[in-house]
Amino acid sequence: MKSSLFDREELQKGPLFSICKKGDIRLLKALVRVLGRLPASYETSLLVACEYGHQEVVSFLIHNDADPSLQENYPLVLSCDKGHAQVVTTLLAHPKVSPSAQNNFPIALACANGHVEVVKLLLQFRESGVDPGSPNNFGLCHAAENGHIQIVRLLLTVPSVDPAARDNAPLCLAAENGHVEILRLLMECERVDPAAQNNYALRTACSKGNAEIVRLLLLHPEVDPGADNDEPLCVACKEGHFEIVRLLLTYCHTELDSSPPSSSPPSSPPSSPHFSFLQIPDKHQTANKQIIHSPLPSLPSSPLASSPLASSPYFISHHGRRISNSIPSPSPSPHFSSMSPISTSLPLPSLHSYKSQNPTIHKPRTVNPAARQNYPLLYACSSGHAEIVRLLLQFPSVDPSIKDYLPLCKACVKGHLNVVKVLVGEEMEEKKDWDVKKSGKDNGRVRRTSYTPTTRHKSRVDLAAKDHYPLRSACTFGHVGLVKFLMENLHVNDKVLNGCIKIAKEKGHNQVVELLSKRTKGKF
Repeated sequence: MKSSLFDREELQKGPLFSICKKGDIRLLKALVRVLGRLPASYETSLLVACEYGHQEVVSFLIHNDADPSLQENYPLVLSCDKGHAQVVTTLLAHPKVSPSAQNNFPIALACANGHVEVVKLLLQFRESGVDPGSPNNFGLCHAAENGHIQIVRLLLTVPSVDPAARDNAPLCLAAENGHVEILRLLMECERVDPAAQNNYALRTACSKGNAEIVRLLLLHPEVDPGADNDEPLCVACKEGHFEIVRLLLTYCHTELDSSPPSSSPPSSPPSSPHFSFLQIPDKHQTANKQIIHSPLPSLPSSPLASSPLASSPYFISHHGRRISNSIPSPSPSPHFSSMSPISTSLPLPSLHSYKSQNPTIHKPRTVNPAARQNYPLLYACSSGHAEIVRLLLQFPSVDPSIKDYLPLCKACVKGHLNVVKVLVGEEMEEKKDWDVKKSGKDNGRVRRTSYTPTTRHKSRVDLAAKDHYPLRSACTFGHVGLVKFLMENLHVNDKVLNGCIKIAKEKGHNQVVELLSKRTKGKF
């Protein structure tokens, strides 16, 4: 700067912008003292000072006749976007600045970016035209999307804010991004419909694997777990979200298969599917172990006092009682005021009594595990989710032989050996035992590992389907373990065997060729 002290034109062009960007108030005052006034090109300097939150620089520029409302109050827009509350306070103190500039864009940006203090400042100017619900509830939608729960709470206290705006976009965005508490807040609003956009919130939560979101949504009676031809179940099976699949299948009213099968009717009627999902274990591994050895658990008659979701207003409105008071009660509404408290010792109502008390609900909430011609099974087999395949096969309507054993063929193409074993009905359990070693080393004993097939359910697939397509596809893609398993469980003639060897040679799968050659030599 010293080199250009005597060049006023150069001082007006360059140093002012860099000084304001750095926020050096002492250097700025010295520059203005040398020039005698602000340069004519101060606009960009004021904007950059607002963007970087230099309150002293902004205040000095405004005191020296800088216009804070330039470019349609763009300094205020920048400050609100970045969350500089002190700069916003300085700008709002100027009479030229409009807090509702550009159709309330400042408060919309502050809400979207989670700047609570800035939002509170702007809400003080509601009499001056500030409307947090404009434009088109932009602030609430993006606050819900980005997980700013304090902003959402603040906005829901403003009457002009519509929590169901854009066809319930705030709720859909909160569910899509996994913000459970925001979703809970929005579901407490009477105008919000969690089943909007063809149950978009549920479908996207199932796709992304957020089981807590799914549980919360299913508390609402209008949310359909079988929406869009069982799209939630299909996407959960495709993505491998075991807990969500298990949760959705509690809404299937078909009796589960048992092993061995039994024709006797169940001893007690099935529990209401609206609450049976609360019994699902929290740990994924625990759920896997339980579902392998037993059908889906039924709901006990306890009041579910430990459930964190029992305090939902929908639980209160449709069942007349609050199980837990860990969450603050929502504000009173006409919808809830007519409900009288019921003793918590009473058992939960069944689906029949629930529907009789709520005649507006006509469509039953059911899930079809064999929807779209067994697409859930096809997705699970193709993606290699063996636990989900095992779970689906417990339902008699699920047919693994659909489309000429297409689930088996897809699993073989992708090389999912565990899925093939589940379809066949075998699980190779590792069993370790001691055996005598003739050499006498290691005290005459050696650890031997053997594998014992264990039948889990009745086999309903043909490994030789479509002219040995499973074996031929495994040889084509070089799945050695799968080829070995198929060869151990198939009777393959020489014609098919030679064809598989030829395919494996063409693809360069030498291990597969070596494995198949053992059968031709009688060593397999």
